[in-house]
Amino acid sequence: MGIRVAVLSDVHGNPWALRAALEDVRRVSVDLVVNCGDLVAGPWPTEVVEELLGCGLPVLSVRGNGDRMVADASDGRWDDVPPPARPTVAWAAARLRPEERRLVGAMPLTAEVDVQGLGAVACFHATPGSDEEILLPTSEEERVRELLAPLLSDVAVHGHSHLQDDRFVAGRRLVNAGSVGKPFDSRGAAWLLLGPGVELRRTDYDIAAAVDAARRELSGSTEGQAVAEDFAEAVQQPPGREQTLELFGRWESAQVGHLAARSRLSRLDG
Repeated sequence: MGIRVAVLSDVHGNPWALRAALEDVRRVSVDLVVNCGDLVAGPWPTEVVEELLGCGLPVLSVRGNGDRMVADASDGRWDDVPPPARPTVAWAAARLRPEERRLVGAMPLTAEVDVQGLGAVACFHATPGSDEEILLPTSEEERVRELLAPLLSDVAVHGHSHLQDDRFVAGRRLVNAGSVGKPFDSRGAAWLLLGPGVELRRTDYDIAAAVDAARRELSGSTEGQAVAEDFAEAVQQPPGREQTLELFGRWESAQVGHLAARSRLSRLDG
């Protein structure tokens, strides 16, 4: 029979956007909310956890690379946190309470749900085998086929690129839920409704009030001011789809090159 599911991804510590999206979610009568990762890496990590868990619906979460980095930083591990992400990761890690740290650290990499009209749907943040590999609307079919090979389901849902997308590729339907808290394509909280079909949704919220709150509540330190201004720029002036695809396309090329080099080294070692 299956259920109706709302997929919310890449909240990035933005409770203003999450609250608005959840209000819409409750209006469309879903059975489950899936958090597709990168929940806490942002200005208000504790508040978004409370908002999500207090939404009045069952919640299933998978891990994003931002969640992993914040959890690791909470334990004093910084090796996998790139320098540009360190201010926000440090801010979020310092504010997570122990129970939230445990929750974030226990998130699985993938999950599967049985959705009305779609059947089994695999949910993950980036790819089934990694929380940071990049999949884009422009990714070549052979790369998509290789990265999704571990899946048994014909439908896969993810986030990570902050770009909503819905396409059939490599024999599967691959859907990106976009970003609730930090979209790169346009303003507003992007999310996904599953069952019986696939609906790409976007909810407006008071961005000016969110920015004012960030500047007011986070301005007590240099670190907080930096996080507030990064947040303000992100939600007020998204870079746009074309610029994001260009930037992430270079990232994807670098990942492909790195994996090819590792493969060559592995064959030489063998």
